Amino acid sequence: MACLLVAVMAIVGHRRRSRRRKRAVVNAVAACGEDVPATPGLCVYDWSGWSRMLITNIAPGAQRIDAIIEESLQQLAGRLPGGAKTLLVHLDISDNAPFIAAPAQFIGLFEQRGLVVLNGLTGDIRKRTIHVCCRRYGLPSLAAAA
Repeated sequence: MACLLVAVMAIVGHRRRSRRRKRAVVNAVAACGEDVPATPGLCVYDWSGWSRMLITNIAPGAQRIDAIIEESLQQLAGRLPGGAKTLLVHLDISDNAPFIAAPAQFIGLFEQRGLVVLNGLTGDIRKRTIHVCCRRYGLPSLAAAA
């Protein structure tokens, strides 16, 4: 996980989308002393602009699984390839509810099938929700004063 953070920092450091940026990511991960994650079995449940996603730089062989609004867990499970080992959730939307109505069920079903689920509990990342969470835990935020 630390290497993923290093890779993100490498991308942020190279603003232009170029080969140099991709090389910076691979070099950053290699500098961590860990191998670039193996891509066989890595599936990305995706609702985004796939071509510029971080995972395509780190694990170019990752298989994209298009996210479908209100698809049942069983339908999604049926679309996963037989060799799937890891399911990375990448939903470029503020509230994942149209795709993952019950995150615990989502993760539980795929873990029962032997998959590791990454980023499955993200849920609602709207600004208002984040400000409420910050207040709840006594953390500062950039919410406007009432």
